Amino acid sequence: MNLRRMTILVLANPEDTFVTNLGTIIEKLTELIAATPASSPSSATRAEIFLLLRTLVLRISPVHLAPVWPVINSELTNAIFSLLPDTEQHERYNNLSVLQACKLLDTLITLAHDDFQLHEWLFITDTIDAVYRPDLDWRPVALVDEVAEALQERQAAATTTADDPSAAIPESTSLLSASAPTYQGGAGPTSAAGSGVGTATEDKRRSLLAPVLRAAQEAGVFGDSADAKAMGKMEFVMRVVKPFLGQLSILAFEETYRMGRVDLEEVEGWVVADVFDEGGIV
Repeated sequence: MNLRRMTILVLANPEDTFVTNLGTIIEKLTELIAATPASSPSSATRAEIFLLLRTLVLRISPVHLAPVWPVINSELTNAIFSLLPDTEQHERYNNLSVLQACKLLDTLITLAHDDFQLHEWLFITDTIDAVYRPDLDWRPVALVDEVAEALQERQAAATTTADDPSAAIPESTSLLSASAPTYQGGAGPTSAAGSGVGTATEDKRRSLLAPVLRAAQEAGVFGDSADAKAMGKMEFVMRVVKPFLGQLSILAFEETYRMGRVDLEEVEGWVVADVFDEGGIV
């Protein structure tokens, strides 16, 4: 709860208000990150750590974010690895933590800070190889693409039944929706079709995760944070997270060369919705 209060405080103030406190904040976050389910109940706060990191990225100017990148890179790497069931991180990150990690990565890709672009290749394929693979045997080195392929291979190898939690959202309902998201409390982004949104917003650089969550909501797979907590880990990963990871590099590459301006109102609105989402409170 204290992390959420801190997030609200940072979000409610102008940019760089807490630059002088950034070292103390990072020190406290590092202590919480070191906790494991066996060593401390503080490990349950990882979702709120990711939420606070999203807020810091929004409210601290890029020139002051240098101390934050090691924490972000380390936590994102561990959270993405935790999607694979045979890794030591698997039990350390619950569904809410994974969801907030995806939202942090989505925020970073949407904002496209210069400093993050130095590290972006670690997570997504940021070259033309994302769209046109050099050859059939080519394997991506970016973490998101590696994990997405591993999950796809796992799903292909499994026997699909009506009750199989590995059954994914159909491809037609994933990242291809172009409707603009709005915010309805803890439910996060939902479709704003018919709300009069014009071409000015269509040209903006928008969230790549929002259409996946809308698709999951429309398919009845996932509604809000309370639903995420109730789902099994691998069911949540295969039905909600895999469709996002599977197309992230392609969509990010296309967004980069579309050269749209960031829709900050959307990015901040999504953070505000998460901050006041009672279902996400640990």
